[in-house]
Amino acid sequence: MNKEMDKKELLDQVKRNNKDFKQVDKVIKAMEKVDRKYFIRKEDLNNAYADHPISIGKSQTISQPTTVARMLLMLDLKKGISVLEIGSGSGWNAALLAFSVAPGKVVSVERVKELSKSAISNFFKFAEKEKIKKLKIDFVFADATNKEEFWKKKFDRIIVTAMVGPVFLEKIKEMAIELLKDNGLLLFPFDNGLELWEKEKGEIHKLSREEGYVFVPLVKGEE
Repeated sequence: MNKEMDKKELLDQVKRNNKDFKQVDKVIKAMEKVDRKYFIRKEDLNNAYADHPISIGKSQTISQPTTVARMLLMLDLKKGISVLEIGSGSGWNAALLAFSVAPGKVVSVERVKELSKSAISNFFKFAEKEKIKKLKIDFVFADATNKEEFWKKKFDRIIVTAMVGPVFLEKIKEMAIELLKDNGLLLFPFDNGLELWEKEKGEIHKLSREEGYVFVPLVKGEE
């Protein structure tokens, strides 16, 4: 099977499914450069360009490329901004974020130590193979919902990469109020949908919701 053709077919599908966004070509460029194959396990390489989630261990997945693209587009990413990612997972989404906002900065937080280590390893493998030197990502092993441990910096965007259950919902909103800059955006999966919120004058309000998404749940602590 010709993997390069597979990659082209995937990117064509991602573009078709997100053609309602003006910035879709920028996301396609990011996905073309930040190849998914560097962020999955060796036994799954034949599925690197399949448009579906792939297990990365610890009951977590690397998300479906079409969905990942949708989330990047909903965030309205701009050059030079800062992004907080909650849930490093494989590291792929963090790398896509960093490519999209360069020379801005991404802080990616993971609470499961094995996944945190894997995300860092995957990113540096990608950076070495593709000779990437200027993407700014801080991978942090921490509980992002712990105010005393983590709530220190301000960000232009916050993205949660796992399903926010009721137990986390208010904490995520509190975090957004505390950590987002004014007019900053928060994106998170909730109850089979993607919700986009904005901070304005010290409060957050919902901008939009899209239905029909399935994510693994956000977890607290090791599994």
